[in-house]
Amino acid sequence: MNKPNIRSILKITKAEIFESFTAESTIPEFQRYNLIYGFNGTGKTTISRIFASLGSGMLNERLPTTTSFALSLSDNSKVTHDKHLNKFKGRVMVYNEDFKNENFRWSEASAEPVFYIGTEQTQLSLELEAKKKELIKLNENHNSLIQSHNEKEKSLKTFETDTAREIAQAIAAERSYTSRDLKKNYAEQNYSPDKILDERFVSQWTETIKQSSPRSRLSCLDTNSLDLTKHLKKVENLLNTSTGSATVDFLKGHELMSIWIKQGYDYHTEKNLTDCLFCGSPLLEERLELILNNVIDDRFQKLELDIKNLTESNESLKKCRSNLINNFPSKNDFAPQLAESSIEKISTVRELLNCGEAYFTSITKALNQKSSSPNKTDNEHDLPTIDEVNSWQEKLSQAIISYNDLISQHNKIHDEFDHQQQLAKDALVNHHLAKKQEQYKVILESYKSAEENLESEKNALEKIQKQILELETAIRQHGPAADKITNLINCFLGHNEITVEADHDLGYRLKRCGKPALGILSEGEKTAITLCYFLTLLEAEGRSIADLIIVLDDPISSLDTKSLNYAFNMLRSKLEGAGQLFFLTHNLHFMNEVKKWIKNRKEYRDKDTLKEPPLLFIDSKIPSGETERRSSIIKMPKQIREYESEYHYLFSLILKTSKQSPHECEYMYLIPNAMRKVLEVFLSFKVPGGGGLKNQMNSKIIQECSTDIDRLVALTRLSEVESHGDNVDDLMSFSSMTMEETHDHCLVLLDMINKLDSDHYKSMCKLCN
Repeated sequence: MNKPNIRSILKITKAEIFESFTAESTIPEFQRYNLIYGFNGTGKTTISRIFASLGSGMLNERLPTTTSFALSLSDNSKVTHDKHLNKFKGRVMVYNEDFKNENFRWSEASAEPVFYIGTEQTQLSLELEAKKKELIKLNENHNSLIQSHNEKEKSLKTFETDTAREIAQAIAAERSYTSRDLKKNYAEQNYSPDKILDERFVSQWTETIKQSSPRSRLSCLDTNSLDLTKHLKKVENLLNTSTGSATVDFLKGHELMSIWIKQGYDYHTEKNLTDCLFCGSPLLEERLELILNNVIDDRFQKLELDIKNLTESNESLKKCRSNLINNFPSKNDFAPQLAESSIEKISTVRELLNCGEAYFTSITKALNQKSSSPNKTDNEHDLPTIDEVNSWQEKLSQAIISYNDLISQHNKIHDEFDHQQQLAKDALVNHHLAKKQEQYKVILESYKSAEENLESEKNALEKIQKQILELETAIRQHGPAADKITNLINCFLGHNEITVEADHDLGYRLKRCGKPALGILSEGEKTAITLCYFLTLLEAEGRSIADLIIVLDDPISSLDTKSLNYAFNMLRSKLEGAGQLFFLTHNLHFMNEVKKWIKNRKEYRDKDTLKEPPLLFIDSKIPSGETERRSSIIKMPKQIREYESEYHYLFSLILKTSKQSPHECEYMYLIPNAMRKVLEVFLSFKVPGGGGLKNQMNSKIIQECSTDIDRLVALTRLSEVESHGDNVDDLMSFSSMTMEETHDHCLVLLDMINKLDSDHYKSMCKLCN
């Protein structure tokens, strides 16, 4: 059963310049061989992409997502943009700019350009180039990372060495602490900030380490050697004691005389006096007995002795206090780590001892008063209270205990001197390690980060080098046969000067006459290579040309006329057996070759046949009331279909424009260039010899025609403001001329042609009508 072909394009909408095209009934249906002619920028590529959508079974990615289309088939079914799109999958082969971009990559990086053929090889080559560029960047980055890593490593080692040296000097052991010890310490332990010592402790531990022997042992204070509370109680008891239970009446109120009376009694008794030396009265026996029993008995002597003893005891305590104050060791007598504490402890004890001086002074005063008046018990004195002294005594006791603890620590340090020196070393090591820990962490982290980055970059380098190797291998394995392409190129160009050879490393190289082709490949050479490769694909992978629908969009760009003829003959030879063939072109010469080939086929020469050659034209114009061009597919205009020059068609557009108002012309964007083209062709016959359009317009024959000279001069503005090329389609944007000016020039041009060659003008008007 025959496979269906494409009968017609029913509609195309929302596809760029094809905004709302619907086919008219006058359009010839597609046959086996078909031609679609249109100027550049009118939508040929869009049509080729619609055909490519059929080949891939999905909407071409380069078409707008809004695109919709419908095609009728020879089996009376339809294919649309969203239904049955895969009906032709694998059958439609399209040669266009997309095919070139997907299957070829031209490298111009060297004098001998390398190119890559095939979708896979091209894609691989792009990946390879990207990987090589990436490799260059990675190498640059790798070198930068190596430098950074080396700098970070140097910083780390410098820090470790300097810090280890600093610690070694601090503990007076320069050879026993190294950077290896420092790294080990930091690896095994985290040093909290509380290990950072105050500078005074640093100084003390340093002093301990410097000592060759320990400071001498020190003695503690006796906490009981200064019991003032007990002493005060005795004094108070004494002060409240008298020599008798009753005092002689005549001594009442005169207790201070007791000592004088005793001295007088002893004197009178010793001298055996019978009369009182003071008053002369006789010393009566009963009177002496009263004095002896109440004033100067044994109790009086005992009281005197107690006063004496307490006074001596008081002096002894005062001396003890004074000795304590004046005989404290200096801070330099203590172990260095206790020196500062000793100042505080000694100061506290000394201050309390100094406070006790007032207590002793008041006791001394009270005892002196008692000694003067032994029998007096109500002497006034400033003795401290027991509670007051108790409080002082407790504070002093605690201060002495605290001081003695310090002494014990000092003596322990003396007894364990070697151990203490080791503690000092450990404390200083920990101090320096804790002090530098955060800085070390930052430097170490920076180094580790640099090391990780370097390792990561190294892995990335190895990975990309491996990928480059794999890509190079894959490229070699995915290249088509060079000899087959070379043979087709020779047929295409009509000579065998050009050969394609596989590069021993990667892609392909072009040779001219057996020698490497130097420099950039010409557009013609690129066209020959890409089209010949396309032809090799038609029968690849088990495909049969007879089953294929082949679409060629401008397959001969950049070829000269001679090469163009060879190219068409080769294409006709190779593709005549295709299931269906479409030529899309903007090239007039190529269009004429295809047109003649199709029109001369037997089925169209037979006058009785109802078939009309499928010669179509892409008509691009600005619909009335709109500002943008819209394209549609129409039957090829007679002036193009019947003649081999654009002259007839362009003349018809100018003639049509002249009969419309300036704002009605649908081809206004095309008219300025069309006028120039018509003017050039017409003047090439009327004013031969060249010299350019401006010189031709200034020729005598033109100047002497009866056309208004000012309007004729204005027409030459075309030569100054309009760019042009070999084809009218080279102009795709609006002219700088106004609509009114353009319309007026159409009238001037037609008037000039009519006056210079009325027969030609009339024939052309008849043909166009």
